[in-house]
Amino acid sequence: MRSPHSPMLLTAASALCAMFVPSLGHAQVTLDSTVVFDSGTSLYTYSYSVVNGTSIDLALVDIPVVADPAAVSSLVVPTGYQAAFDSGLGLVDFSPVLGSTGFAPHSTVSGFEIVSSFKPNQEFFSGLDSQGNAFSGVTTAPGSVPEPGTLALGLTTLMTGAGLSLRRRSRRNA
Repeated sequence: MRSPHSPMLLTAASALCAMFVPSLGHAQVTLDSTVVFDSGTSLYTYSYSVVNGTSIDLALVDIPVVADPAAVSSLVVPTGYQAAFDSGLGLVDFSPVLGSTGFAPHSTVSGFEIVSSFKPNQEFFSGLDSQGNAFSGVTTAPGSVPEPGTLALGLTTLMTGAGLSLRRRSRRNA
């Protein structure tokens, strides 16, 4: 009997799981955060410390933020590091500058900051170690929580689309 799932779908699902589920070897990578709101400017400052509790150098840490060009108004990094914001993907990347010691094993690097007008939200961060292995965890990042009406409309649209898809499939199989 043929499997109802295509190999490409299974490969995509496996890749997503690898991105969002920390492996046992990297469960000790954390991204500690504090958030301070400035009522004068209505901006949030997110301060991060990357804690590498593993025995492998880390190459990159990604923090998801709102996919909006205005989501990040400032990025600050400690000496020896660089940051980039991709407004299309909604990701802020922190990485060591080529030739620096980087996120060394069993170290904590502080001084990473994101300034944003978006409220704090719990998000999955992800990253890669120097051997290309993925890791992830949960941190606080600039996000947007949809209003209840927007969420209800989105769920209704999703359910309607799923219902139409099931009807088409049952007609094809009849």
